[in-house]
Amino acid sequence: MKDSLFNERVPVQCSSDAVSSILTCDITLENDTLQIKLIDTNDIFKFYQCTITGTSYVHLKNEQELRVNFENFVRKVIELFYQSKNGRMKALFDKDSDRFIFVEQNEFRNIVRLELRFKVPDENDYKRYLADMISRMEVTGVKLRKENVQLKESLRNLENEMGTRVADLTGRNRVLDEHLCRIKSKMESMEKENDSLVGEREELKKRMVEIEKENSTYKFEIEKKKIEEYKKEQEFLRLKEVEECKNGLEKEIKVANDIIRKLRDDLKRQNEGKENMSETIEKLKDENEKLVKSNEDTKKNAKEKEDKIRGLKENLKRKDERIKNLEMDKKQLIKKMEEAKFVYNHFYKKREGEISSVSESQNSTFSVHPESPPR
Repeated sequence: MKDSLFNERVPVQCSSDAVSSILTCDITLENDTLQIKLIDTNDIFKFYQCTITGTSYVHLKNEQELRVNFENFVRKVIELFYQSKNGRMKALFDKDSDRFIFVEQNEFRNIVRLELRFKVPDENDYKRYLADMISRMEVTGVKLRKENVQLKESLRNLENEMGTRVADLTGRNRVLDEHLCRIKSKMESMEKENDSLVGEREELKKRMVEIEKENSTYKFEIEKKKIEEYKKEQEFLRLKEVEECKNGLEKEIKVANDIIRKLRDDLKRQNEGKENMSETIEKLKDENEKLVKSNEDTKKNAKEKEDKIRGLKENLKRKDERIKNLEMDKKQLIKKMEEAKFVYNHFYKKREGEISSVSESQNSTFSVHPESPPR
């Protein structure tokens, strides 16, 4: 039996449909003789062969201008068949001329790399082919029997090992199942506790949102009260200015009355002593009328100021009542904040100091003291 250097299926482009497009290539080397067989995959008794010896290779080398020796030629032929199998080289077989050509294809042209001549085997070739095939089958059968025995022994060992592993895994599985049951029970209890904690957390979040809303409302009320106090201070200042203006007007009216009184006295004295000063008297009368009109206008303005002062006093009275109501609201607000503080301390004891400081700061912020009304 000859050792095979290459025994693979190779795609071949044939000129005749009588030859299969897939041929099995078998390459052997013995006693400096290279033998290549192309076996039809549809009929193993149909094949072609090419025999190249060291002597015949000299003629082939000169004919095709080859540049390698016989040993490298054998290696190169096997490489070309591998390239044909992988599709990197195109293999052509002409049944009529029994030529096998390796063609390299590129973008420019097809290049013939090697041409081999095959022949149809004779009776002796068939006998040698059958003998070689039978010997290979016998060797393959012996190898298969040995492998079968080894596989059976390996299978028996694997079955024993698998039985041991299955028993071990069964015991482990039982232990793991028990452990898993315990873990599941713990998980269920932890999930229940988690659900209850989640519910409590959601309630606390809602309560915190409500407290924040109330806190924002209280802050808004405080700012509103500050604005009202500022307005009240501004009104008090305006009222004070009105009173000062009133006092000034009263002084001016008093001065005007004194002047009128003096003028009247002077007029009487002039009427008693000087009858020839009628023109001067008329002028004094005109000035007197003007002063009377001015006095009346001043009295009207003073009356309007007094009415305005009276309205401001009524507004101050209403604001005092509003301040009393705000103090009552403040007490209710402080009560609500103490309740929120109690709930907050119940769930977050660690922040008791912070909340107490916040409540004290809020109590100090919410202190509203009404101003004394103007006298």
